[in-house]
Amino acid sequence: MLPPVIEPLFRLLWRTCPIETVEGRSHLEAALADDGAIIPCYWHQQQLFCARYLIEEARQRDNLTLAWLVSPSNDGNMASRLLEKEGVVPIRGSAARGGAQAMRELYLAVRRQGLSPVITPDGPKGPVFQSKSGVIGIAKLTGAPLLPLAAGMASGMELRSWDRFQLPRPGSRMSIVIGEPLDIARDTDETMLATAARELDERLNRASDRARELAGRSKT
Repeated sequence: MLPPVIEPLFRLLWRTCPIETVEGRSHLEAALADDGAIIPCYWHQQQLFCARYLIEEARQRDNLTLAWLVSPSNDGNMASRLLEKEGVVPIRGSAARGGAQAMRELYLAVRRQGLSPVITPDGPKGPVFQSKSGVIGIAKLTGAPLLPLAAGMASGMELRSWDRFQLPRPGSRMSIVIGEPLDIARDTDETMLATAARELDERLNRASDRARELAGRSKT
């Protein structure tokens, strides 16, 4: 989730950087066709505008209620309050500490509450652009489809952080690309789970390249 200490900067960018293009909306419609939960996912790098897009989309829909995994810490308390203001349900838990408990909370959020948990597959600490097994496992257990998203910026910078966090300049054009949903069958074995993780990587990377292209920015 976005660090609450820099919320004012992020809100400034949300106000001044228009999302001019959204490609692949039909994939979102297909994923929501059964009125069930989905698992939106995007690289940790791109969370600023992917999160903004999803929050705005959920506000316009009765069949999409988002949830975010939030650290059980003081910072997490602040993040929870911010999420609730945006109509998002916070789920308290940590993927880095007590990951099994976090998995359980995500599972219950989907199966019992019908929530759609938003996940960064390479978070919380990388390796960058490599999906961890947890997101695939949640999709397998719940039957909810993974929905890859990406954000592109016309101008801005990538920070020297582990995730190469994407920070657009104020006024930069933004684009969103939604990829084809990825279903994980309940009988998927360990070998196929690893294959599914690599497939998710590829879909996220393709969406990222396309989002960058739509925003008018060359691949770096």
